[in-house]
Amino acid sequence: MSNFTNLAKKTFIYNRKTVLLTLGAILLGSVIFGTAIGLLGRGGGTGEVVCYGIMALLVATATASMAFGDFKTKAGKIDTLMTPATAFEKFAVRWIAVVPMLALLLVAGFYVADLSRIIANGFSEFYVATPAYHRIVNVYDVVTQYFPDHRGMTVASLLIYYFFWQSLYLLGGILWPKLSFIKTFAIIRVANLVFLPLVNKIDIFITPGSITIPGFFTGLDVVMAVLTVGVYWLTYYLMKRKTL
Repeated sequence: MSNFTNLAKKTFIYNRKTVLLTLGAILLGSVIFGTAIGLLGRGGGTGEVVCYGIMALLVATATASMAFGDFKTKAGKIDTLMTPATAFEKFAVRWIAVVPMLALLLVAGFYVADLSRIIANGFSEFYVATPAYHRIVNVYDVVTQYFPDHRGMTVASLLIYYFFWQSLYLLGGILWPKLSFIKTFAIIRVANLVFLPLVNKIDIFITPGSITIPGFFTGLDVVMAVLTVGVYWLTYYLMKRKTL
């Protein structure tokens, strides 16, 4: 455990500038986003949550693609190799930083944006008199409004899809540290063009009424969760190979 703690401290110190810039960029971006929609008298509901969610996913995937940025240079690889810690500990520190910690930061960023919206609207010529507009958005109610009988499943599905797409960019970060985001995005785009038409044809094998929406999404969630764990494992395996 001491090795892991020391590694975490070293990683933070070594990447302190990047960490602080990322933190500042997310918070500043949240303030700008919230202020802009508040001055325009917009937001306060589904549109705000969706827009912020898309931006958050972009930030998450871009950040994940930079998780192995030190592998760009020979010196960076040597430094990682010489660090007194196991390959799993080295991977775990990066994973914790760019997956759960970043997710929590992005959630906090939304509430910073929402508070900025409320404050900014008070100074706007498009002031919204509706009391509900000046309350913090209940994200849970917004994202589950279309499936009120399956709220837990809806939240779980969104989280699984978020972590799945982000995991692909984390894998891309170890496969090609240079221009990782662009390369991963291009490959995913090509894969979509190839496989999406095949997926769309699956419905010809499904008998009407033989499958329910909850059942379908539960099955899909399980598949996506297994794939996400598999991608994490593959990323760890490749990192381990590169640090031997």
